[in-house]
Amino acid sequence: MAVCQFQGNSDMYGLGIRLGYYFQWFGAIFAAWLAPSEVNPLRFSIEVFVAASFLALIILTAQNVDTLQPIETYIVLLLMFGHYLALAPIFLWRLLTMCDPYWDPTRYPMVRPSRLASNLSFILLLGVLVYQYWFWFAHVMPSLKRLSCQQYGFLFGQVRLNSTVSMVVNAAHIDLLRNIDGWIKLIVASVVVLGVELTIGWNNIEEVNSLNSAGQTIPFVIGVVALVRIVYVYYFPKVDDYDSDSDSYYSYRRPGGGGRLPSPLPDRELPGTRMKRPYRPAPVHHRGAL
Repeated sequence: MAVCQFQGNSDMYGLGIRLGYYFQWFGAIFAAWLAPSEVNPLRFSIEVFVAASFLALIILTAQNVDTLQPIETYIVLLLMFGHYLALAPIFLWRLLTMCDPYWDPTRYPMVRPSRLASNLSFILLLGVLVYQYWFWFAHVMPSLKRLSCQQYGFLFGQVRLNSTVSMVVNAAHIDLLRNIDGWIKLIVASVVVLGVELTIGWNNIEEVNSLNSAGQTIPFVIGVVALVRIVYVYYFPKVDDYDSDSDSYYSYRRPGGGGRLPSPLPDRELPGTRMKRPYRPAPVHHRGAL
């Protein structure tokens, strides 16, 4: 069956928007090593990007759902859910370690997320989760049955968007965790970028690979500035930048971190150990003392 060809919606996933997502994803990952003080602002910026994309998708769905190509919705959802997918490997790791807290990589994040970003992420995840279930079970199958062509998605390879494998994998989602290891995030972000770009190429989507409009230039510039800011803070740090991340477990590695190596795991949390009551000498009372 031939691949569906149509003009893509550059306002939803044009080149500038995609690059804006990519730059901020990788920027937040590298900032944890290079400029920890920039991590939480970048995380919040990503959540704002996701919220704006989700709002636009809801508006288009409410106006006329029949005008939405399933593959376009798939790409937008992949962009919105991309950095959350980095949480999937942590569940596999917890299964392998039998949920042993001693080996939990989320116990000591390089930079703890701010409360505002965490709450916003949780709210967005709930909304996107509900929309994803509706999209896969109520929209994809009926929409693709009406088409005389085929649309493809990414699952470490080219798969039909309405195949059983694609339906099962994309319908299973995970809850939000605080943070995971930077290398896992880097690998997952690279895979998501590859998946988005291959999906666009496989489906021959046109008019979504240029930066000739304000809607593409603005997010592109925001992403570039985020990366430049990280490099600048790394090479030209201020004294305040070292102290602004005092809640980071790894802050002792940077100048101004105090030089004290924290205990990796308190004794009361070590497997198979019991907390001992500290020794306190008994008070001595002297006769005749006032």
